[in-house]
Amino acid sequence: MNILIFNFIFHLNTNILETNFLNILVILFLLTYVGYPFLTSILFEREKRVLVKLKESSIAAVKAAVKLAEARRKYARSEVFIKQIYDESNKIIENYRSTSLEQLEQNLNRLEQSLAATIQAKEKTAKQELKEKFISLIISRVIEDGKSLINESKQQQFVDNQLTKIKISQWKNVN
Repeated sequence: MNILIFNFIFHLNTNILETNFLNILVILFLLTYVGYPFLTSILFEREKRVLVKLKESSIAAVKAAVKLAEARRKYARSEVFIKQIYDESNKIIENYRSTSLEQLEQNLNRLEQSLAATIQAKEKTAKQELKEKFISLIISRVIEDGKSLINESKQQQFVDNQLTKIKISQWKNVN
């Protein structure tokens, strides 16, 4: 029985246009009376935060302008300082050029003398090495020619003669 009373009081409405209109009216009512204070408080808080951020950004802009002015003053001072350094360095360079040319000429003269002495020493050693190589080539050539002229039997005779001479001289020295 309760179900019949419930169905009679609350029944299902199948008219789409009528039900949508009623739903929209309910939503507008809820937004107006329930949501208005809530939404206005959210918007008011947001407004406060935006104003605080605007104040902070204006303060930061003033601080940045002060820092920019200070940086410009430092930049102007550094430009003056750089110009002074540049002028002084040009004077030093001119002085150095005049003294360095004289020093360069002296160094060149010393290098030429040292180079001449080194060249003479190298020539001397090269001549000495050339002489030694020439002598060793002559000796090796003589040995090769000697080997080709003297056969094995002549070499044996020569060695035997030399040995007998050595033995005879030793025998005479002993007696």
